[in-house]
Amino acid sequence: FNNNPFSPGSALANMTTQNFYTNVNSSTTFLCSKTTRNALTSFIGPGGGHHGNVHLAIGGCLGGTFHQAPTASLFSVWHSYLDKVWHDWEVNCGGLTGADLYIADRENDDDMTPTNHNGIDMGYEPNEASNGYPMWISEDIWIRNSPDGIVYQEHENPEYETGKKVYVYVRVRNRGGAISSGNEQLKLYWAKANTALSYPTAWDGSDTLCSNPAGGQIATSQTITPLQPDGYKIYVFEFSLPKPSDYTCVGQINHFCLLARITDSSKPNDGMTFAETSDVYSNTKNNNNIAWKNISILDNLPNLRMISSSVLVKYSDLCKNGNCINKIVFNIPYVNPKHKEVTNILKYTKINLKLNEQLLRAYKMAKSEIKGAKIDEKGNIRITANRVEIPVLLEKEIDNYSFKVTINKPKKLPKYLKELKFDVMQMIDEKTIIGGERFILPINKYRPIKRKDKE
Repeated sequence: FNNNPFSPGSALANMTTQNFYTNVNSSTTFLCSKTTRNALTSFIGPGGGHHGNVHLAIGGCLGGTFHQAPTASLFSVWHSYLDKVWHDWEVNCGGLTGADLYIADRENDDDMTPTNHNGIDMGYEPNEASNGYPMWISEDIWIRNSPDGIVYQEHENPEYETGKKVYVYVRVRNRGGAISSGNEQLKLYWAKANTALSYPTAWDGSDTLCSNPAGGQIATSQTITPLQPDGYKIYVFEFSLPKPSDYTCVGQINHFCLLARITDSSKPNDGMTFAETSDVYSNTKNNNNIAWKNISILDNLPNLRMISSSVLVKYSDLCKNGNCINKIVFNIPYVNPKHKEVTNILKYTKINLKLNEQLLRAYKMAKSEIKGAKIDEKGNIRITANRVEIPVLLEKEIDNYSFKVTINKPKKLPKYLKELKFDVMQMIDEKTIIGGERFILPINKYRPIKRKDKE
């Protein structure tokens, strides 16, 4: 398979797959130069280089569409080979001679800002995602209402019942070139969600809300058994859910967060590459052994005409000079960035916000215009764009800022649109995210049973 995307006469021209693999394992070649990652991605990445050419050369199902190729018997064999090429390059050229445990912050996220790996989290530190990308959507953390998370590795919203436990699953990976030591510990925490969670007080039980704990450790830490290079293991924690109605004093009862941390007390900074600070967003982005997950504790109600939820906003100590202007950013990611017009959820539903009295006052004090929406004197906001920015001047003494989100029940939807999702972020400036929440609505549950889509 000599076809490749590189110009004639270049170092990669006319190189066979086997020759390429041989070069990967030689640290003296051009492949270990500073630009190698881009070259390697172009060579074996999706749709390019020898990856795509092998699909096409073999033909049949393997050379078919995105949905046909996985049905070919050679698909897993070929992709396992590509995984080995990449991992061996990381070990030989990337300096991963030791173990490196991590939990992915994302995986194949459709709305991911393009990186060298098309959205797949490879465990690089800091995370490759661009500034402004949510760090609270880990797919290596998922909840099941029954202990079936090994078979069904898919998150489902936990349903609260008195005395009921749910099961939290955490996948730990070893991207390094050596077996891990077995000294590492996996710790899991929960916190009542807001847009300005602080570490560690929001997670260790120090904070209270409505006279109830606003966070804490889930079960006890678990020792991570030695993991082989490029291996992984899934750990399960039993979680006694906090009662959502305990937080009615702030108007937002359903949203919570999980935080998983891999620690090693024998290493500096508890095993973190970057020392942790109070900024949980930066901690998660900088360290691949920290992962964050938003969850909603609620019952699915398929007959609702509208779906409503509230979001808590808090003053952050990252405002070093007292009261400071923050931006509340409401962002609707496209389901498929390549087809923005088709997958823009504003085409299928209306989304409105309502600022509470304190947040409306903070907006007026900021003396700046809202972007991407229209607001009236009572704090009612009608969203007109996929990104909304609400400037607010937050005061340290006030702790009950919030706004309500109302989404009309979707009507006409394309068949492939599985969910509606949006992110709420609190930012100090264009680059500094304090925190945020992701909302996911499984819209298939809201479809009229007898209706047939016409597309």
